[in-house]
Amino acid sequence: MSFKKYQREPFDKVTEWLLVAIDNAAARRQMLLSTSLPSEVELIALLPEAEYMLTKRAGFGQPSTYASENRKKDSQLLLSEGSVLPARFKLMLYDVGSSGKHPVYRLSAPLFLGWTYDKNKECVIRILLQYLKTKAREKRNRANNG
Repeated sequence: MSFKKYQREPFDKVTEWLLVAIDNAAARRQMLLSTSLPSEVELIALLPEAEYMLTKRAGFGQPSTYASENRKKDSQLLLSEGSVLPARFKLMLYDVGSSGKHPVYRLSAPLFLGWTYDKNKECVIRILLQYLKTKAREKRNRANNG
């Protein structure tokens, strides 16, 4: 049995830029691409320089395995997608079950886009929107032609 060597297909410029930005942990601005929440210590350090919106997460545990009746999980306020922070934070696991038969956890796994805003260049949001519109148009064209 033989295995072929993997070769990466070339990406367009925007995709290359996105891959570099996702890897750029040293950038001065980090845009959160997922809903997430840092530890309390990290939150206190990040919020003074952050631009953010909050999203509430709540819910109920499964009655058959968690409790005899519906039990509400602890609600949390998380940083929303698009929040801009001065640095990245680590993955966290929160216990959101209060009185069920077993623990219930919420995983807070951040995904970041590191970028530096330059007034002389187009804003990163415009680049992303342009990229997404182009990909959506290409997908529609393939669906219509295929």
